[in-house]
Amino acid sequence: MSIKKQIHFSSDMGRMGNQMFQYACAKGLSHNYGFVTSLSHLDKMPFFKLGPFERLLNKIKGTLFFRVWKKIWGVKTINTELDCLKTNYLNILTDISSPTMVWGFFQSPLYFEGIKNKLKKDFEVKEEYKKDLMSFYKQNNLTGGAYIAVHLRRTDYKGFVVPGLQGDDFTLPISYYKNTINLIANPNSLPIVFVSDDPEVVEELFPEIGTKIISRNDAITDFQILQNASVLVTSNSTFAWWAAYLNDYADNNIYCPKYFLGFKENKEIPVHIYPENWKQVQVY
Repeated sequence: MSIKKQIHFSSDMGRMGNQMFQYACAKGLSHNYGFVTSLSHLDKMPFFKLGPFERLLNKIKGTLFFRVWKKIWGVKTINTELDCLKTNYLNILTDISSPTMVWGFFQSPLYFEGIKNKLKKDFEVKEEYKKDLMSFYKQNNLTGGAYIAVHLRRTDYKGFVVPGLQGDDFTLPISYYKNTINLIANPNSLPIVFVSDDPEVVEELFPEIGTKIISRNDAITDFQILQNASVLVTSNSTFAWWAAYLNDYADNNIYCPKYFLGFKENKEIPVHIYPENWKQVQVY
C-alpha cells in the first residue's frame, strides 16, 4: 500500500444502503488496487459485525488523513455531483495518486468485484439483532429460505428528486409488483411476506392476495426478512439491493425493477447496478 494512495469517503449522505455501498467500494479499492481507505461515518451500519477492530481502524485512518497526510501532501477533493450514478467511476478512482476526499454514490458491484465473501462476513448481522427475526418467524410459522419476500419503498420516494431525471416521485407503480409476482412459478405455494416503510397501505394495494404476511418490524429485522427469502422481489432501493446481494437462498430468484431509478425514462440509473443473474423486470 502507498500512503499517497489514500481515499477518504465523505459518507454522511443517504441512508444505510448507500453507506454500505461506500464501505464496499472502499474495501474493493483497498483489496484490488492497494489503496488506504476510510469513511467519515460508519454510524448508519450499527447492526453489522464488520471486520475485527474495523470501526477503530477506520477512525485512526480518518484522523491520520486529516491531521497528518493533509499537512504533508495536501488533500485533493473529488465531488462527483451525482455523475457517478450515470457513469462507471472506477477508472477515475483508481487513477488517484495522492490523498483525496471523495463525495459520491458508488452503487455498483463493479467497485468491489472479487470480495463478495469478505463483504458477507463484514455485513453479518450481530447476534442481538437476530432475535426479533426468530420471533417474527415463530409468530408467522416461517422458516428461512421458505417464503417469498416483496419490498416496497414508498414514503420518502414521494417528493424525491433526482437531478436529470423526470418527476419527483420514484415509487414504483403497483403494477410492477403484481406483474413480477405473476412471473414467479407457483407463487401460491409459498407464504408471501411484504416488507415496506409504509406497511399500512399494503393490505389495500394487494387485495387479490388472500394469505399474506405484512411485516411491521424495525429496519434491521425487515432487512433480514428480505435477506433470507427464497424468492425476492426488490424495489429500487439500496436497502433491498443489499438484502438481495447478501441473500444465500434466492440465487437466481431475485427479481428487480429494470433501470432502477431511471425506470421512467428507460435509462439505467445508477449504471451497472445489477449482478448478471438478477431478473430485471420492465416497469410499466
